[in-house]
Amino acid sequence: MNMLRVWGGGIYERESFYRLCDELGIMVWQDFMYACLEYPDHLPWFRKLANEEARKIVRKLRYHPSIVLWCGNNENNWGFDEWGNMARKVDGINLGNRLYLFDFPEICAEEDPSTPYWPSSPYGGEKANSEKEGDRHVWYVWSGWMNYENYEKDTGRFISEFGFQGAPHLETIEFFSKPEEREIFHPVMLKHNKQVEGQERLIRFIFGNFGKCKDFDSFVYLSQLNQAEAIKFGVEHWRNRKYKTAGTLFWQLNDSWPVFSWSAVDYFKRPKALYYYARRFFAEVLPVLKRRDRKIELLVVSDLRETKEASLRLAAYEKTGEKVFEKTYRTVLPADGVSSVDRVELPDDLFFFVEAEVDGVSYRNYRVFRKWRDLELPDPEISLEDMGELIELTAKRPAFGVKILADEVPEDDFLFLEPGRSVTLRKPAGVRGVKSLFDYLR
Repeated sequence: MNMLRVWGGGIYERESFYRLCDELGIMVWQDFMYACLEYPDHLPWFRKLANEEARKIVRKLRYHPSIVLWCGNNENNWGFDEWGNMARKVDGINLGNRLYLFDFPEICAEEDPSTPYWPSSPYGGEKANSEKEGDRHVWYVWSGWMNYENYEKDTGRFISEFGFQGAPHLETIEFFSKPEEREIFHPVMLKHNKQVEGQERLIRFIFGNFGKCKDFDSFVYLSQLNQAEAIKFGVEHWRNRKYKTAGTLFWQLNDSWPVFSWSAVDYFKRPKALYYYARRFFAEVLPVLKRRDRKIELLVVSDLRETKEASLRLAAYEKTGEKVFEKTYRTVLPADGVSSVDRVELPDDLFFFVEAEVDGVSYRNYRVFRKWRDLELPDPEISLEDMGELIELTAKRPAFGVKILADEVPEDDFLFLEPGRSVTLRKPAGVRGVKSLFDYLR
């Protein structure tokens, strides 16, 4: 990731956060702390207090080069436009807009004139959450009960919030529950999901994409994998629209308590599947496969600042592990752009793997066009070879969601394996084997 958004419903972060973002080159989109509500800025005392706070915050943080945008609020202007319960006005002005549209831009211009100000997130166009202008929050997927393939219909210009829930790490669930409470709809589990009908949504999308879960452990695993697959699908879609869509910030990175949520890292900093997926789908070179006009299209997204030569390989397999197609390419990737390399006519019930090599660095990806529940995955027969400080994983058949069982958090996890092509990782302490999607669907 090269940008984090500090959300307007949270806190102004501690100094060490901004300092580390400065050092690591991570841009910060900084909301002022107003979110999803009306605020009584028609009252002189409140407006004065809000402006004093804003000015102090800008003065405190403006020295950080990581802060690249000040933003007035989270979703309030979207609420004014479309939510119905935020339509009250005083003297013709929505409650809060005196701050977001008049006071805060003036304060930012006075105190930090080199940093842009944006009134709200989302904002732009005829309505705040427009697909045509400004930034956009995409919540008809997940919150609106629609599945993640619908991301492909969205043409927003900058996606500053979208998300999908997944369970926290099983050890985190064990922290807040007793063994007899580890049932999907147990009151303890329901209390640890603050989305209205959150557990119901998790079940709807697991069943819709993978089929039924056999036990609670499978529910935890499949919800995480489903979350990761959803965000992967959305990011790949918006990245290959570059720069018609100019950015994706998924909701959310971290948690404020042990909970079923949209986060990539749970409260105890235990990474979920989405954390590992994000390292791959935000890679500076991303080969992507799409179904277009009854053909499989191979595209490559490059964030590299220079034109580069690349070697590509596209392969397709039956679920038995039999390779039915393979083709290699030499191409030139334009700087900071997207290349369409080829279109091949192949059935969509195969397992597709693609690899791009640039300057000796390999970038891999995969695509499965059918729903996982319809594929009847056989045992991929994964072998794990102990090589001292390293481990090597190899599969005879396509393998997905490959989870390393170990006492230590592995450096990479929820892997995919192309038949016959190994993955080598640093050996985590206490490694005792692997499981894959196959094991959780049986």
